[in-house]
Amino acid sequence: MKGLNKFSASLTLIHSALMMGVCIMGIILYFYMRPEEGTEVNLPFNEMLFLILGIIPWMGSRFLYRSGIAKAAQETDIMKKLSQFQSTFIISNAIGEGMALVSMVLYFAVFPVSALLVVTLISLVSMLLLRPSPNRIKKELELDEADLQRLFKEGYQRPA
Repeated sequence: MKGLNKFSASLTLIHSALMMGVCIMGIILYFYMRPEEGTEVNLPFNEMLFLILGIIPWMGSRFLYRSGIAKAAQETDIMKKLSQFQSTFIISNAIGEGMALVSMVLYFAVFPVSALLVVTLISLVSMLLLRPSPNRIKKELELDEADLQRLFKEGYQRPA
């Protein structure tokens, strides 16, 4: 499981960087462009539209993640499995990060409506739920002991 721990550590680093990027951007926007209290926003549409538009990328991200994991689990080569998992994981988290960043910028710069903060929270929670761990990777990719032994022998190397 040593090779799987290395792989998981590399994904955890990427995951942490994406999460911290959203948090740092939120802090910067809060102090730089704090909306004024009591500011009324006259939207030509219902505030729920932001929630609907925020849910669409979230659903796409989840669908992409599930289909990518299913595709990776069908691979026979352990390195191809891990490579497919890695690309699926990064793309899915990047969609979540993008959704969070766009909703925060819209909230602080254009429309200070609470629905945008809800969209940001949904994307952050979604990203947190995708946090990688060796056991999760083993379970989702349906790795058996032979795969883990092969990974230990070959050692995990980042794909070129």
